[in-house]
Amino acid sequence: MKFTTARKMAAFLILAFFLAIYLFSESDGIGYRVIGLTSQFSPSLSRFGWCTAIALAWLVAAGFAGRLYCSLFCPAGLLQEISHRFGRLMGTSRLRFRPAPLLRSALIPAILAGLALFFGLAAPVAILEPVGLFGRLAQPLAQLAAAYGSPISLLAVPALVSSVIVLVAVPLFKGRWFCAELCPVGALLRLAATVPAGRRLVVNPEKCVSCGRCEKICQTGCADSRNKRIDSSRCVLCLDCLDVCAPSAIAGARPVPPAAGGRRVAVGRLAALAVGGGFFAFRQMPPILDLAAAADGIVPPGSLSPGRHRRRCVACQACVPACPMGIISSEGTMDGRPVLDFNRGFCQYNCFACQPSCPAGVFLPVPLDRKKRIRIARTAFTISRCVVLTQGTACGACAEVCPTFSLVMVKQDREGLPTKPDFDPEPCIGCGACWHVCPAMPRAFAITPLRRHEEAGEPRLPPSNSGADASREEYDDGAPADFPF
Repeated sequence: MKFTTARKMAAFLILAFFLAIYLFSESDGIGYRVIGLTSQFSPSLSRFGWCTAIALAWLVAAGFAGRLYCSLFCPAGLLQEISHRFGRLMGTSRLRFRPAPLLRSALIPAILAGLALFFGLAAPVAILEPVGLFGRLAQPLAQLAAAYGSPISLLAVPALVSSVIVLVAVPLFKGRWFCAELCPVGALLRLAATVPAGRRLVVNPEKCVSCGRCEKICQTGCADSRNKRIDSSRCVLCLDCLDVCAPSAIAGARPVPPAAGGRRVAVGRLAALAVGGGFFAFRQMPPILDLAAAADGIVPPGSLSPGRHRRRCVACQACVPACPMGIISSEGTMDGRPVLDFNRGFCQYNCFACQPSCPAGVFLPVPLDRKKRIRIARTAFTISRCVVLTQGTACGACAEVCPTFSLVMVKQDREGLPTKPDFDPEPCIGCGACWHVCPAMPRAFAITPLRRHEEAGEPRLPPSNSGADASREEYDDGAPADFPF
């Protein structure tokens, strides 16, 4: 079997695996999704600890053997390759050599992405991260398949369209143009691949006849038939050029360093380490100046703040199917970053399923009892809107679902009137249960994001005559009892 055929088969199987963990794994298969996504460069670079060694290993591999990650393990790149092959069959593929100086197409984009994280503008990075692009395409398809043809919300269309354009539409004409020009991960790996170590695809000038076949099939536009060379820093090792080169002038060999080879090696290594380290540092530390809105969505407990969530999240969508209530969704964010949507339900008091599902380490591994004290949003209660006062209706739905008994029903001053809610904001954790079940229109509750999550007070005890269980275990399944309205 030819080496090129083996590479294509391996790439196809790996892409099939990543599609499968999105399309066919429900809550029982979250572990497979976490394992698969942890092998990706972006999540491993965002996560502190041993997972960071995975990103470092990909950088080292790029220095010694070229962009193996792009060739075999990046699902976004592999999906572009599949689309490109369809473009070749349809005759839409138009490829040629594109000069791409290292400074313009690698160092400057990588530095700009790092500065975006530095100033808190993480949305541009999240939009361009390959694992997020793939996840934003695969997750809606999984939801569509699970719902047997239900329509996708219009709010999810912008993120979905961007993924379709980058991963499906553009490759039909330009191959893996995104990998060579815009991908921040590709920029980092290209910096590492400038080091002339190990083996690369090189052109033997004595055999090359400058026929241009390699140039017309190169997916990243790095094959220069006129000058009889391949820009190995952009090469994603698709190996298509080996199949079309009639005189077999292209082969794997140790590249010859340029005249200023020592300086170039040093600059390449230092740039890759500096930019990669900058990405890691900016994702671990708070931005010096957060230019983005701090309260841009309610984020799950354990992520500390919307700003930290924005910097760490790679929009891979792994937490979306992990949530048993289905309230984690990316349909309300333009960059595809999942946040909490209380229109779908509320955050369960006895659940922390999102924490182990995240491959990027967005959520801190806090114990469940501590998670129950994390206030993720601020709740405001306007009693004048409550149906007990406006309609004289006995309700109590909010008090029934409140896990910390921040809401309890108390007697009114006049006899014969139904009990009314009494709200204590101190133990409230902002789970959204009261807002979700409130029958008033407009609702008597308002939930607003916090700049930084807080520690709530101790849950207060229910009234002695209520007969309620202070542990609230009965609401662990997210299905409270019927309400009297």
